[in-house]
Amino acid sequence: MSTNSALSKYKFLGLFPLVMAQIGTSGDNSVLTVATASLLASLNATMSDIQLANIIYSLCAGCLMIVGGMVGLIVGWKKLSASAQRCAPSANLS
Repeated sequence: MSTNSALSKYKFLGLFPLVMAQIGTSGDNSVLTVATASLLASLNATMSDIQLANIIYSLCAGCLMIVGGMVGLIVGWKKLSASAQRCAPSANLS
């Protein structure tokens, strides 16, 4: 197997974290939708306030995914992982 065909085999592997982050964000939005009645009662908020929170959360999560991806490209995944290990030594990032 040549190096070029091996690289093309794993070409889309970099999209996996993005897909998982999007699934997590969608799950969070689903929970917010289910909890709407409780939020209305406990926070004394209107339906438009809850909808605004849901929209803002989705937009911020999407922006941070893009920023995180760019930081990963610029800094490099190894350096980013090493700095995360220094900040949270108990986390297993390898």
